Amino acid sequence: METLKVGVIGTGKHGCRYIDHIQNDIYKMELHSICSRKAKPSDGSFRVFNDHKDMVRSDLDAVIIATPTGTHFEIAMDAIEAGKHVLVEKPMAVNSEQCRKMIHSSRKNSVKLMVAQTLRYNPTIIKLKQMMKDHGPIKSISMEQHLEPPDREWLYNKDMAGGGVLLNTGVHIFDTIRSLTDSNIVPRSCKIDNILNKHLDDVAFGSFVLSNGIEGTFSTSRYHQARRREITLKFKECEIFADAMRDFIILKEKNDINFVKVTGEKRAIVPLLEDLRDSILKNRPPSISGKEGLEAVKTCNEFYNLS
Repeated sequence: METLKVGVIGTGKHGCRYIDHIQNDIYKMELHSICSRKAKPSDGSFRVFNDHKDMVRSDLDAVIIATPTGTHFEIAMDAIEAGKHVLVEKPMAVNSEQCRKMIHSSRKNSVKLMVAQTLRYNPTIIKLKQMMKDHGPIKSISMEQHLEPPDREWLYNKDMAGGGVLLNTGVHIFDTIRSLTDSNIVPRSCKIDNILNKHLDDVAFGSFVLSNGIEGTFSTSRYHQARRREITLKFKECEIFADAMRDFIILKEKNDINFVKVTGEKRAIVPLLEDLRDSILKNRPPSISGKEGLEAVKTCNEFYNLS
């Protein structure tokens, strides 16, 4: 297999990004097909399906699932059982049980299962993890992510979304914290509320302790007009503030304040797709495994149980 033939299931905002990058930016990856009920006829360079079951029976190598959260499990299981490698958008699934079944089936069918936790490729997050090594163990961690109200109807539908902001945005926070600290999250408290979304939570905040004893807090919402994604780390001798939306880091040491402007690849889907390609073509473990996707969803479920 010299070139990876990939199908994209879902042609909404995220799905179109995958399609664009596969066609223009990823070496040794070919857009084999797309699947959408609303898909228009192709120009001939790729196939068009209206049913994912037909797509996964075709001669492609892998599928990318960029559909509403509530549909991830069924589509992923159909693809895996058809022997196709899978990259699934976050959250991996609605609950831990679904995630575990996806992992088990991927092992049984000897295919790769990767989760699109794209914040791991954010240049500010990458730089922050590098800086953490220079300042000893952290004392506490706090992360916030606030976004505008959803513009996709399915995010107001519980069956389609699987949950509110705690699930669909919280997975970013919890996966990032686990990645930065190499520790699992043990939830302590959580509050959720509805501000604009009458059907699902659009604000959530809580506290936790990491498996290594570090304490932390989080907050997330989807009713702000301005986007924010911020992380604060406290060490014995200093404090680091990272703005992963505006790409800068501030390091406070005693009387010194240092400002670091971060540069790097901001199109997180590009390195994500490159990792997917290399995982399959070079037969190595995915950089973000199903197990890691499970941990993020499991943490969301545990916070919901406390709310």
